Amino acid sequence: MGMEIERKYLIRMPDEGKLRAMPGCEVWDIAQTYLNDGGVEGLTQRVRSVRCEGVTRYIYTFKRRVDALTCDEREREVTEAAYRRLMKEANPALNTIEKRRFRIPHAGQLMEIDIYSFWDDRATLEIELEDEAEAPRLPEWLDVIRELTGERAYKNRYLAEAVPMEEIG
Repeated sequence: MGMEIERKYLIRMPDEGKLRAMPGCEVWDIAQTYLNDGGVEGLTQRVRSVRCEGVTRYIYTFKRRVDALTCDEREREVTEAAYRRLMKEANPALNTIEKRRFRIPHAGQLMEIDIYSFWDDRATLEIELEDEAEAPRLPEWLDVIRELTGERAYKNRYLAEAVPMEEIG
């Protein structure tokens, strides 16, 4: 991969049926586990089990944060046996995150809407960008509560530690 540039938003819970019906929608059921990182600030290692259309894939990811919008991200698919070995390195202080991801092309950008098992009133939206100057094209049909880009508490790594449950009104 390389550099990943994205903006993240807190949104009101969308209708899953409407998301599934959108052209080009892919649905991923993800179990995401964070590995021990040696206490290095800005470094994240994780493994994912991703189920899509009856097929399960296993993905190892190494991320190093560059700034609020950008991180150096290296991903590779691993075998189930390698996944199970890596799971032995799971950080015991962090919970596995379970989420359903809806990957939907929109206006030339890729939207990723994550619906988590621990919320019933909200979800998150990430939009992948080509560069930091590119403006995200948010669909009008989504109810955006606020931008989360750079908010540590809503990064998946920190959701594995503590889930924000503030009122969203």
